[in-house]
Amino acid sequence: MAQPKPRIKFTVNDYMTTPDDKRYQLLDGELILAPAPRMSHQTIAIRLGVALYQFVTENALGSVWFAPLRRGAI
Repeated sequence: MAQPKPRIKFTVNDYMTTPDDKRYQLLDGELILAPAPRMSHQTIAIRLGVALYQFVTENALGSVWFAPLRRGAI
């Protein structure tokens, strides 16, 4: 009887070394290429971003950023 191949479990360190040009997710030790967001996701994200930006600006609470960035990158 053939033995099943043991499944390789990826770690956070493995995930951190993935290329920057592709989006991966680490789910239960499995490295998965993440699909691109759908149009509905982008629509919701921009509407939420606009609402947050308006609220933060009107109340002088700080800044709103849509993606991670390095300090001093501006």
